[in-house]
Amino acid sequence: MNIFNLFTRKNQHSDSDSDICLTVLYATAPEGLSAEDGFALRDIIITAKPIDFVFLNPGSFETFFRGTSDGQQQAQQLADTLSIYAHQRGITPFGAGIAIGDCIGSLNPEGGFNLHPVGETISHAMVAAHHTANRRL
Repeated sequence: MNIFNLFTRKNQHSDSDSDICLTVLYATAPEGLSAEDGFALRDIIITAKPIDFVFLNPGSFETFFRGTSDGQQQAQQLADTLSIYAHQRGITPFGAGIAIGDCIGSLNPEGGFNLHPVGETISHAMVAAHHTANRRL
């Protein structure tokens, strides 16, 4: 399935496309990040061993874990670590939000994504992160 198929009138998915239960961590510095801080946060995320992550300019990360209690624990530990780093570096505002639920996506045999996940779960994590960031202002 290519990304454009998600927006067609037909609601058909191939055998490799499905709802995947994920824990999504969305971390954001709405004012943006320096290159140094962006790379440091990326390295912290890689250390947490998520399924995958993506950097969204100017200063946000979507990070994906399995939609299990272990995935939720990993996401919470990562959120705490990212928040500590942001606080120590004076990155404000900064927020992290976690949501668990089904996303539309496609996993490859190695356990990574063929297709970047989409769905309301990601939106819920984004809203929670921005709410946290605004609350800390």
